[in-house]
Formats: sequence, structure tokens, C-alpha cells
Amino acid sequence: MKKILVAVLCVMLTGVSLSFAATGGEMFRAPLLPRAIALGGAYAGLAADVHSPLYNPAGLAHVKTTELGFIHHIGLIDSVEYLALARPMQAGGILGGNIVYRHMPDIDHAAAGDEPVGANDLLLTLSYALGFKTDPQAQADLTAGLNLKWGSSNLGQYTATVLALDAGVGWRPHGWQGVKLGLAVQNVGTPVKYAEEEDPLPLNVKLGAAYRVIESRAHQVDVALDLNVPAETDKFFAGLGAEYVLNQLLALRVGYQYQQDSLASVVTCGLGIRYALDRTVLQLDYAFKPVILSEQTFDSEHFISLTIGF
Repeated sequence: MKKILVAVLCVMLTGVSLSFAATGGEMFRAPLLPRAIALGGAYAGLAADVHSPLYNPAGLAHVKTTELGFIHHIGLIDSVEYLALARPMQAGGILGGNIVYRHMPDIDHAAAGDEPVGANDLLLTLSYALGFKTDPQAQADLTAGLNLKWGSSNLGQYTATVLALDAGVGWRPHGWQGVKLGLAVQNVGTPVKYAEEEDPLPLNVKLGAAYRVIESRAHQVDVALDLNVPAETDKFFAGLGAEYVLNQLLALRVGYQYQQDSLASVVTCGLGIRYALDRTVLQLDYAFKPVILSEQTFDSEHFISLTIGF
């Protein structure tokens, strides 16, 4: 199983051709995880929990116990519900899965005499990740993971179904204390097709790095950077974030999301509260993200998640 996983990863990570075109599949784009959003989207290197498949499936290999994750988000034009589960397997590796349901209000053309048009998306993801020791003496580790995704998108009387793969690797190199690196290729798959129209998925290559600046019993500071190269444009976008954790209880986060020639470059922020009781750990996270609609108009989005480890 390990050899097969590594072989598939190598093919995906080295054989991706970036063709610049318009894409569909908005269900594959939606940012969800409050911790990552508060860090400006910089999470490919930090990913190490049940939510890792959203950014880098290799991070799932760091899960030590069963974890459940819930996210609720009401956006400017849609609402999203998310449920995730990850569990270490006796045979080795970590198996995970998540469900994303995205709903948009009906489009009403009453003046034209048309019936309201509904729109919703359903995305199912099955994930598997493994950890490898690159140097048993040095405690450096390499992780690898895969996502298999099936999506169904409904727009009025039309339905499109798609299949896609993500692949990711993570590395904590020996000799670079506190450094974490991540690489993921996202949304390699079939195009989204309504009737005769079809659009390719939002193929994206994500590079991430994180560094623990301070680590003590009471204080912990991480900084992270992600670089994204989407296939649909010749412009990249990036995320930069910093996280301060006090006594493993309270996390404060700030980030910057950068996009070339775009009003979408914004400063983000958020916080997290962690509570441990015996073997159960509860983590509540919140993120605030401004949305710039024009040079004179802006709005905001709020994200909330609950993660349970047991």
C-alpha cells in the first residue's frame, strides 16, 4: 500500500501540466477552515489535524487519536456546512473523510415569468495519509497523503458530477529545528459539465512553509507562508500568517492574503480556544475576513469551527 501511494504521488506531483483556462467547480474553491483563514490561508506546512485534507492531505498523518470536525459558514451569497472524521488505522496510516454542502438562495426571475432556479453543491472526500521516518536517529519525518473527491453540483434542472484527486507531501527536515514544509497538488480531475458546457476544475499547486519561532511551556509562536499557483491564470496568490498560543489554551492569529492585481488582498484575523478534559480535547476556532467589493465598498465574512479529539 505504501509503495502504491508513493508512486501515485510521484506521478501527480511531477506530471501536472498547468494549462491556463477559465475553470468551474466553485465547490472546490470555498475557503472553510477558520485557523487557516485567520492565517491568510497559510496552512500547507502547518496542517496536522482532521482538517488537513482541505489544504494538504499529508498533514493527516500527524493525527494521533480519533478527531471530529465541524464548520458552519454563512457567506455573502451562500452557506456552507462541513463535517470531517479522521482515525488512525491498526494496519497503519490515517483514514479520513469529509462532507461539504454548499447552498445558495434561489435565483428568482419573477418579472420574466420563470420559475426560481436553485443551486447547491455536495462534495465528498476520502483521504489517506502515511508517515515515514527519513532518519530514525534524527526524528525527521516525511508524510504523504491522497484525497479522492466526488462532487455533485446542481443548477436548476441541470446536474454535474465530477471526480478529482489531491496529493500532498510534508517534511520536517533534520537540522532545521522548527521548520515544516508542505507541497500539494489540488483538483486534478474531470471537468465540470452542465448540459454541453464544461469547465476544467480549479487546478492548483500549493507550496507551504512554517517555522516555530518560540516554543516553551507557556508560549508558542509560529509563522507560516503559502504560495499558490492556479492553472486558471498566470498570476499567483499567497498567504502569510502568525499564530501565538498561550498555555496551550488560547490562540491569537493574524494573516495577510495577497493576490496580484486584485481587490482580494486583505488582512485577516482570528482566535482559538482549546479545552482538554481527560482524553477529550475541544478546539473552538473563529476567523474574520474582510471582503472588498469595490474601492468604496466592503463587507465581511465570519467562520466558526469545532474540533473534537478523543
